[in-house]
Amino acid sequence: MHSVARSVQRHELPVSAVQHPKNTAKFCSCPVSAAFPEPAISAPHCPRLYGIFADESKCDVFWNCWNGEASRYQCSPGLAYDRDARVCMWADQVPECKVEEVAGGFTCPAPGELANAGSFSRHAHPDDCRKYYICLEGVAREYGCPIGTVFKIGESDGSGNCEDPEDVPGCEDYYGDLDLKSIRKSELLAGLNNSQGRSSPPAAAPNKPTKPRPQNNQNRPSPPPSQGEA
Repeated sequence: MHSVARSVQRHELPVSAVQHPKNTAKFCSCPVSAAFPEPAISAPHCPRLYGIFADESKCDVFWNCWNGEASRYQCSPGLAYDRDARVCMWADQVPECKVEEVAGGFTCPAPGELANAGSFSRHAHPDDCRKYYICLEGVAREYGCPIGTVFKIGESDGSGNCEDPEDVPGCEDYYGDLDLKSIRKSELLAGLNNSQGRSSPPAAAPNKPTKPRPQNNQNRPSPPPSQGEA
């Protein structure tokens, strides 16, 4: 899984001088929020001047408010922002969130619908060759194949693996003009360096192709129809 799109920066709150409670000739330095209760405000996405707050309409979005100004952040695919823990977690672990919203409308097959599926099943993303879903106890979680590979539907229902795009019909040109050989070589060298205790800078992730080619629809559950469709 991927990390959130932008990392939350930690800031120190403004400091204010407060008179000592016993010795009026002395002053204490403390954060404003500790000296005076922070009043509620009505700025967009910021109920208070400082803090991190969940979006009211999207489970995977949250806002970092600094002096009343909001910066938007988004959890990785398949994750949702937990208001209590203040971190991104699997969507099915966040009570306020509808899993279908984060999963893009994808729903897992009904129990017993897939033969020999085992305790979990894998399903291709309807639009993106690199992404796929894992269904565990009826809950869908979105995953992504490593850079340079795409998801290939397996021979049996609910199965599949990440393979080279040239081996997946319909996804051969998913990465466009990117040099996949160089990317794979960089990742291989990085893995060897890490196994030998040496650190090396990670390979730069290529931009997502603007026109991904979806695979055929064999063994692929279809998302529910959008509103307005017959």
